[in-house]
Amino acid sequence: MSHWNNRVVRQVWYPGTERERFNYAIHETFYGLDDEHTISITIDSTAPQGETLEELRETLQRMLRACDYPVLDYDTREEI
Repeated sequence: MSHWNNRVVRQVWYPGTERERFNYAIHETFYGLDDEHTISITIDSTAPQGETLEELRETLQRMLRACDYPVLDYDTREEI
């Protein structure tokens, strides 16, 4: 059974160089689309939005909860 949530995802820019930088962003993350162990991450980070103020508030709360979970590495999909 697949499900999704928001997670903080870290991307590495210019890996292995003196310019190496990290970027942390909220992404939608999907679990079990191909099999129960598959983690899929949206290419682009997500921005808070909603059709009503209450939906926007719920989205922001969901995004804040993502900070309570371990960060995922964008390339490996592993917790870091």
